[in-house]
Amino acid sequence: MNDQKKERFLITGGSGFVGWNLCNYLKGRHEVFATYYSHPVNSAGCNFLQIDLTSRSRVLETIARVKPSIILHAAALSSPDLCEKDRSRAREVNVMGTQHILDAACACGIRVVYISTDLVFDGETGNYDETCKPRPINYYGETKREGEKLCRNSPADSLVVRITLQYGWGNGENVSFSDWLMASLTAGKQVSLFADQYRTLTYVMDTARGLELAALQGSAGNLYHLTGPERIDRYEFGSIFASIFNFPLDLLKKSLMQDVPARAPRPKDVSLNGDRFFSQFGFRPRGIREGLAAMAKSVQGPSGQGFKGSSE
Repeated sequence: MNDQKKERFLITGGSGFVGWNLCNYLKGRHEVFATYYSHPVNSAGCNFLQIDLTSRSRVLETIARVKPSIILHAAALSSPDLCEKDRSRAREVNVMGTQHILDAACACGIRVVYISTDLVFDGETGNYDETCKPRPINYYGETKREGEKLCRNSPADSLVVRITLQYGWGNGENVSFSDWLMASLTAGKQVSLFADQYRTLTYVMDTARGLELAALQGSAGNLYHLTGPERIDRYEFGSIFASIFNFPLDLLKKSLMQDVPARAPRPKDVSLNGDRFFSQFGFRPRGIREGLAAMAKSVQGPSGQGFKGSSE
């Protein structure tokens, strides 16, 4: 596949934060269909379909009817706490749903890009590259790791791309960490941010570009890390965010993971190494300041309303 030809994409989880941004990025470049389960959203130029990934017959019927050339599989039960609370549902959606997608792809000769997560790692070392052994410490990470195995063992034309904690504008239905941060700071609320958990946060529009490249140019059976270049904790990210959007720093408060009880354990450092992705595709997502500056210049939300919380 090449980066010039228009393809027909099917994005699962199109109502989610990553999926919705994928729709908005790809719809001007390709023909785009997207699925949702219970929360329909609108994105002009994108065709949305309701689907339950746990229904094998429904998945096979829908994909055979749409006939995409590429499936970007972004749909998942992605809350670690919800996955821990309802393991049966998490497995149905994240594991069996992935198997149904792969079955349909095999039957129709379709490429699948499985979007995985940095939370497949235990967080003990950080700077994980593709050769590092996954050791998830919560059930969400376990289900995503199982999905990876299904893809890499499948006869389908499939590959795996692990992504990181994302920032960017959401659609009002599924908000991002940065959406929550913006809403809180705009309301003048003090926010507590972890100073002891490290990620390589990535601007979601750069993730969309990277996933397009992997879909068009990646090799079947391969695994890639698509990640921002900076290892950073949430408090430090919040400080840069406040600076870019002109909020007072005294609204930010440092906290520790142990101070916030959670049903699912969280790893300390799941920073990813993206050198292999850059070497193969010549693309690396922007750093935090550059990404946030681009976010500040873009429109916010599905209605196209710009940011109103500060001056330029």
